[in-house]
Amino acid sequence: MPDQLTDLLHADADAVRVPAPDPAAVLARGRALRRRRRAGTALVAAAAVLAVGAGGVLVGDLLRTPAPAPPVAVADTAAAEAYAANGAWAIGDEVTIGGDETVTLDDTVYYLAQTSAGAVALLPGDGDGDARRLVLVRPDGTTADLGARVEAIELGAEVDAPYVTWLVPGDGTAEVHVWDVEADREVGGGDVPAPGLTGEYSVAPDLVGDALVVDDYAGSVRWLRWRTGEVLPTGQVPEKAAGVRRLSQEASADGMGDWIVVDVATGEVVRRVERGWESFASLSPDGTTLYLARTLEAGETAAVLDVGTGVEAPLDDVSFNATWTPDGSVLGAVAEGFSVCRADGCTLWRVDLDPTDRNWLLPDVANVG
Repeated sequence: MPDQLTDLLHADADAVRVPAPDPAAVLARGRALRRRRRAGTALVAAAAVLAVGAGGVLVGDLLRTPAPAPPVAVADTAAAEAYAANGAWAIGDEVTIGGDETVTLDDTVYYLAQTSAGAVALLPGDGDGDARRLVLVRPDGTTADLGARVEAIELGAEVDAPYVTWLVPGDGTAEVHVWDVEADREVGGGDVPAPGLTGEYSVAPDLVGDALVVDDYAGSVRWLRWRTGEVLPTGQVPEKAAGVRRLSQEASADGMGDWIVVDVATGEVVRRVERGWESFASLSPDGTTLYLARTLEAGETAAVLDVGTGVEAPLDDVSFNATWTPDGSVLGAVAEGFSVCRADGCTLWRVDLDPTDRNWLLPDVANVG
């Protein structure tokens, strides 16, 4: 795909138009928090932020420079080729994976999750009231209709495992499901106490090895060993949770509790951010950086915030939707295509985009890096 990798990114912020977020797209994404992220030394790339829509801008290394500025473009072909091989996005009923494999599915994609086996699309059910369906879209463009029927609007996934997860709120509990998309069968799950979960807007559980965590965003956080169905006692976490940070929301009567970044092994709140009118928040894969989008009377604003220091850097012309790659880089849509940005610059990857289409969906964490 070298011919699709470009000259260099020169994006004039004044020329970039970012439309208002599409309400249908917001609903399709479940208005979800982007939750899990592992803090560790393996993921050390600088933070950057994504814009999605009819053109967007991607800015890198904003927390390490005196003032935000367009990055200097570099020929980071390895990063762009990684995305070209594994990245995926959806527009309406079309899923593009690997840059040049576009598959038309039989209905609109509600949600897109990235796994080691490919992208998993969540589609409407077969009829009115039916549970939603899953389709696996592999990197070579082949597809598989999966047998799962999902009563949820968001999936959890890990890019290095072939599993997707979802939960169904019950009477004070969460019914958790783990599905192997390669074997096409349910491989685990169980019922987890979650008194604060109501309706189908519940956030999907997070996988951490053989365990997963369910947060009802009302003060209850419980771990499940999903292969056996064992629910760990309150306050107990699995060994592999050491160093894992999660984004949560503090319980409040009005549902507007602060965003909190929590060390899940200790329960310590390492950063608290007043929610205000933020409509979206996302924690970077290494747990060091928050992306915040605020909806104000004057319009939308976005920023990245250093979890350790609390220093916030504003971003111009950035839409509220954002996603991180596993190595801490971010993918962005610009007029000419997508960009892969790292600390030392960006590489533009030209693709044929419709600048009038606003129904972009990107995976929770793209399979890059």
